[in-house]
Amino acid sequence: MINLKIKTNGTVRNLTLPYPGQSIPDIIEKNSVVTVSEVTEPESLKYMEGHEWNIEEINFLAKRMESFDKREKRQFDAIASQLKPSTGQDLINQTFNLSRYTLISDFSSLTEIGKTHIINRKQAMSFDEMASTDFAKIGKDLIESGKGIPTAYGVMFINEDIPMDIVYNGKHFPEYDYKGSLATVAVTCKGETEYLYLPCSIQDINHALTKLPAKTWEECECTLESSNFPAEDWNENSKSILANEGVYCLNNVCEAVRRLHDESDFEKLSAAMQMADVDDSGSIAVIANQLSDFIYIPDAEDNEDVGRYWIENIFGYEYDEALEDYIDFASFGEDVINDHDCSFLDTGGFIALEDGVSLDRMLEAAKAEKKFCENIAPPKPTPDDPNLITERFFFPLKYSVGTYNEYGDMDWEADAEDLNGSFGDRYESEIVNSFIKYTELDSCDMIEYFDQSESARAKIMSAKWGFDNIDGTLFGVVTAKLKEPLTGDEEEVFKAWILGQNSDGLGEGFEQQDMELNFKLTYNIPKELIKALNITNDTIFCAYYCDGKLYVETVDDDEAKEFAEDSDQDGDFSDSYRHGYEDGYRDGYHSAMHGEDTPEQLFGDCEISDECDNCPFFCHACGTCNKDWEDEEDE
Repeated sequence: MINLKIKTNGTVRNLTLPYPGQSIPDIIEKNSVVTVSEVTEPESLKYMEGHEWNIEEINFLAKRMESFDKREKRQFDAIASQLKPSTGQDLINQTFNLSRYTLISDFSSLTEIGKTHIINRKQAMSFDEMASTDFAKIGKDLIESGKGIPTAYGVMFINEDIPMDIVYNGKHFPEYDYKGSLATVAVTCKGETEYLYLPCSIQDINHALTKLPAKTWEECECTLESSNFPAEDWNENSKSILANEGVYCLNNVCEAVRRLHDESDFEKLSAAMQMADVDDSGSIAVIANQLSDFIYIPDAEDNEDVGRYWIENIFGYEYDEALEDYIDFASFGEDVINDHDCSFLDTGGFIALEDGVSLDRMLEAAKAEKKFCENIAPPKPTPDDPNLITERFFFPLKYSVGTYNEYGDMDWEADAEDLNGSFGDRYESEIVNSFIKYTELDSCDMIEYFDQSESARAKIMSAKWGFDNIDGTLFGVVTAKLKEPLTGDEEEVFKAWILGQNSDGLGEGFEQQDMELNFKLTYNIPKELIKALNITNDTIFCAYYCDGKLYVETVDDDEAKEFAEDSDQDGDFSDSYRHGYEDGYRDGYHSAMHGEDTPEQLFGDCEISDECDNCPFFCHACGTCNKDWEDEEDE
């Protein structure tokens, strides 16, 4: 994982990589080149700060890093921190060449040093090889070579006799399916190749074409490199769809069938396709999405088998085996067949639709699905063309904040509160990342859905939803790429369409996604106070809530020492600290830390009241007296 801040379009935003796609939404600046303002993770890449980097390359790098084990991660960290590769291309190529570097962090055994070195170089050894190899001598020779380079992660040795393998040429990423996909498609034009991992976003498919020397898809050759469907015959189905209908249609099929779990689901889908006598992408997608509406009996051979299954499994009737001779399963099966869209299959088995579900209506929907896929294929997507005009359309954001009820569900009616864009300013990173996740398999470029004006559609090449922070307020923004300016009427139609998407389309869908936000509060402490209280980055604070107020206190050295000692025995002292305060501030804390019962009377004799419950200074939320705190606040 790579956590960093980047500056793009004049805005600094937090970014957590890897992002599933190759192109990252809302980042279109000088061919995806951005300035890295800060790197928070990993430490080895902090040297990137203040320099320009191709964010698509850094995203691919993050995908490669996600596959590392602990040893490989330390290797790469040592390489990056010591060599400081100046380009994303060099960093990516280093991930494919870890065997060129031996990292030693434990010098207690020459044998283990030698073993680490050789296995790193060869990646694997047979038992016979290991038995005949003098690892101790190899380790001794390595140490005495004097070629070790000290790093924060260990001593690094460069195996200069192993040539650097240039896997990435700086333009087209090498084939690397980091998450696993249903189908990998190679798109080739004039000797250049881009890889697509389906299902993916439409944006990623379009982006692949922009990186190739092609004006249309007809100039490209699409090849199915691999497929990972549970059922073997689906590999052939994928090849057929790709060859006859194109990559958009195959992607739509992959998106629909990725929800299927195992080979039996694919067997049922194949049976439904046989029943409907279809094999096109639109039909497959619609049937896959409605597969639960089908009842499949793989072993049924006749009406009796159908009747028996229906009675036992659909109706759930239980009966004594002695009564079987008196039940006319065949007649009941015949009634089922007459009342449903169904079919006995040539390959064996029986399949039927649930009551009230029409196969004809399903196939009509399939035609629309296929037509949509065919129409989204652009002649040549050009949203990255520097000659295009950029127009940005802003809209305010509203946030509904609620609480969970006793059943773990969001209770919007209890304490729900609507907040504006200034609230979103504090949670920009979480909101942006949530939106990216929501749209990861359905591009946030929504222009293919715009059909309200033919003249405007001819001018607008791209319409991407995103966010922008303006003077501490987070706004929604649609960034449009235009061939030429819109007229006044065209702009009004486009704005109305944006509002419609926000209320009934993309925005409505995102609105329905729950997003858990952790409470964050920022307060700028005056420099004079920092100096007077001797506050540093190592200062420990305690925070607690009482009677509508949030209190923050420093913890002195003796208390911090006590917390640390307890943490060594009991784990994370911060949890003990928090739970202690829940039992009643200072005395409650010490009681909780040492396993003692919380005292019933925390503050002894009191001149104000004999009963805490009736005292205005007693906090019922945390069980403490706040008179002294009020006095301190007045001072």
